Amino acid sequence: MSVLENDCKPLLLRMWNEPTTLNPQERELLAVWATKTAISVDAYGSPSIPRGFAYDLRVGRRPSPGVWVWATAFVGPTRYAAAWGSDVRLAALEELPGPHGLTITFTAGPALFQVMFVYERGEFEVDIRADDAALLMALWPTAAETYQWPPGGFDDEAAGRLVVRFSGSDPDQPLSDSADRVT
Repeated sequence: MSVLENDCKPLLLRMWNEPTTLNPQERELLAVWATKTAISVDAYGSPSIPRGFAYDLRVGRRPSPGVWVWATAFVGPTRYAAAWGSDVRLAALEELPGPHGLTITFTAGPALFQVMFVYERGEFEVDIRADDAALLMALWPTAAETYQWPPGGFDDEAAGRLVVRFSGSDPDQPLSDSADRVT
């Protein structure tokens, strides 16, 4: 097991077993782990994420600009080890041909992570639905606040909406019909 996994293991176990607080350093550590995991999941099939994201992570030890990471509790009842990929189409980049990036959403036991890789560099906002925002914890970019875990919880249906939220697809389609299953 790598140093990163060893560093994250106690934190993940704490998140899985009890309500807790996560400080900015812990959220950054989780963001690095989730980004590495998403890049690894993408590399399993036909890789879509440009190599520069992995290079930036390896050299800088933090997600690069153009990466957003969120987490939430996953309340199942199934899919405790699964991953999905979905194209990203952002309103802020609508003048450019899409897709504008890729999201990898994966579960790790009773936690769900979503990592978004935007291919275009630059400063822009990423809008998330208000009902999703209340249930998601932003891991990256990191804010200065300490957050309570779990922020909420997504079941299978809500996870399906999360997987396609940036794709322009119908967010109310069942998960199995609305995204490309990676694992």
